[in-house]
Amino acid sequence: GWVGRPPYLAWPVRRSRTTGENDVRSRLWRVVARSSGLRSCTLIGDMSLPRRTFLQASGGLAVALLGGCLEDAFCSDDEWPEGIIPSAEYVPSSLSIAVFEVRSTSVFLWTSATQAATARVFLQARGQCSTFDLGALDLTETTGFAGFIFATGLAPNTRYRFRVTADTAESSWAYFSTAPSLEEASDVHFLISADIGYDVETYDVFAVMGAHRADFYLNIGDWPYADKLPTPARTLAEFRDRHHAVRSPVEIQAFLAGSPVYAIYDDHDIADNWTSDFENRDSERLLAGLQAWDEYFPLGRPERYRKWHWGCNADFFMLDTRRYRSPNRQVDDESNTMLGSRQKDWLLAGLRESDAVFKLIITSVPLDFIGSIDSWESFATERDSIFRFITQEKIANVVVLTGDRHYFDAHHHANGLREYMFGPLAAGLGNPPDTQAPEVTERLLIRNYGECLISGAPPVLTIRCRDVSGAIRFEETIVAT
Repeated sequence: GWVGRPPYLAWPVRRSRTTGENDVRSRLWRVVARSSGLRSCTLIGDMSLPRRTFLQASGGLAVALLGGCLEDAFCSDDEWPEGIIPSAEYVPSSLSIAVFEVRSTSVFLWTSATQAATARVFLQARGQCSTFDLGALDLTETTGFAGFIFATGLAPNTRYRFRVTADTAESSWAYFSTAPSLEEASDVHFLISADIGYDVETYDVFAVMGAHRADFYLNIGDWPYADKLPTPARTLAEFRDRHHAVRSPVEIQAFLAGSPVYAIYDDHDIADNWTSDFENRDSERLLAGLQAWDEYFPLGRPERYRKWHWGCNADFFMLDTRRYRSPNRQVDDESNTMLGSRQKDWLLAGLRESDAVFKLIITSVPLDFIGSIDSWESFATERDSIFRFITQEKIANVVVLTGDRHYFDAHHHANGLREYMFGPLAAGLGNPPDTQAPEVTERLLIRNYGECLISGAPPVLTIRCRDVSGAIRFEETIVAT
């Protein structure tokens, strides 16, 4: 079980009345549970965190109250599904659920309600009849009727499920598996795409994706299109409405009940082609959009760029290509930046220090060959310096995954780097350049998603582009060197 650690941490957050910033103090509380693997844990004291390290919850409140272990609650011998529940069998509830940011020992468990509610969160490990009561979340108008619990102390490479109850309502179970430990050479199987909007007739593609039973789904932006129909969102309430609307289809709810998610915003989550200077032009709109995004995609930290491992075969580097970016039309010299100095230093250090077989960089905008100023093409100086660093440091097996342009592309860069561009998943098609560069080895103007698999010894990365029916339209393999 729990290796002598409690299954979660409490992260109470208090919002300052004067500054509106979040002050964080976490306390590891005493837990007494009558289940195998967890006997008791005593209070070990306060852990004060720096002001810039915080859990940002809905409306600035993170409620994660500790509870006990219920030996009989939700105990059954029903089979745990490996993939999603088919949308035809999924029972919608007034309580929505989702799983975010799975690590080997931690996860964010998210829920939202259609009205004010006090929601209790329950967690269960496969093969154990005991259910852990993680406590209560107050879902109010202030929090946008959404909230999450950050659960830690989980076992690596283990199947879990969680559910939420409130008054007479209860959610379905949401299923997920924790990542393997850093030393484990496990297969990695994930899906990736972008662009989930409102202007599609059906969301059946989510059932198609769920059938893959992948470890997780990566979304690289534009979910939702907050700056589009019916009118661009400008207030916190309007941004919340956009997020709620695109989470409401039963196909998406069923998918989220069986597939953990990692996500990053792109432009349409806030405003078309926004960059760092947008804060000076419309700070209220930007802050409202970022708060709503954090409420629906919890990270527990102010920086949205991050790294995670999936065993020793893959390190993932999720970039934030919006918040720190210079204006798109700025002169491209050494001062022009897509990432900002801090994020760039973090990326280069992470690549150099990574012992993973494959290093996967996720960027919401492509590196080249798409003919848009809203891409790395406007930041070629910084982009090329990253290319040189990878070459000079002899960093092998770096692959770039991207989206944004609403068609599929496969790029073989002159330096040997491979880049694959996915999407749209549920939005309109894009407009590729009239001329296709020789480095573009495949281009498909279709709705699509990517399926990526790292397996074998030595490990091989297989990249597939599938259309919305699930048919393979492109496949390429990269043997680790």
